Amino acid sequence: MASEKKMPLLTAWSPYIIVILMLLATRTIAPLKEFLVTNINLSWKNILGFSQINSDWEFLYSPGTLLTIAVILGLLIQVKTLKNFFPIAKKVVLSMKSTALALVVTLIMVQVFTNSEINLTKLPSMPMYIAEIISKYLSGIWIIIAPFLGQLGSFVTGSTTVSTLTFGQIQADIASNANVSKELVLAAQLIGAAAGNMICVHNIVSVSSVVGLSGQEGNILRKTVLPALLYGLLVGIIGFIFTLFI
Repeated sequence: MASEKKMPLLTAWSPYIIVILMLLATRTIAPLKEFLVTNINLSWKNILGFSQINSDWEFLYSPGTLLTIAVILGLLIQVKTLKNFFPIAKKVVLSMKSTALALVVTLIMVQVFTNSEINLTKLPSMPMYIAEIISKYLSGIWIIIAPFLGQLGSFVTGSTTVSTLTFGQIQADIASNANVSKELVLAAQLIGAAAGNMICVHNIVSVSSVVGLSGQEGNILRKTVLPALLYGLLVGIIGFIFTLFI
């Protein structure tokens, strides 16, 4: 049997190289950044008539747009024909439809959660109220708990971004109330949220369907939950050590 021709290393790495170069260029070259930010700006301001509620989407400057462009350019570099691409892309998109629907609903709930301070009775927002309660009892060890809250957010939503959108304000408020470095607590949130993706059920379902392991989701979860928890504990311990010197 003839061996398959190997792809050159530079060609294989091309999508990642393109992403890095595009992100660096769009974030460091001021005229380019200004052009991307001001053109095709799909941001939504004054939602429902409230000046405090806004949704920013600078389309050309968005990392998602840059990643999409990098994928297309990388694909053109790596393959000579798109014949095999479209069937695989269709299968992947169809396998993600339930995840996408859940993500849309989650993002809506996040916006309600984070903007809950807008009410007729002037009650504090849900994140602020939760932060006040937690900081009364757990402020001394919060840095150890912070990454697990990030993991919980990713476990439920399947997204580091959504986990941070949901719990970032709570983490920051608790850090302020507990006189702990806000940057350190938010770093623990982000790292924990990233690790939490390995135990997110619909992430596992999506990946399993793509690689042909449907029906093995339970086994995958059992094998990833312990590393995820150990990861969170390690981050918490390191964070606690940092608090001794900050």
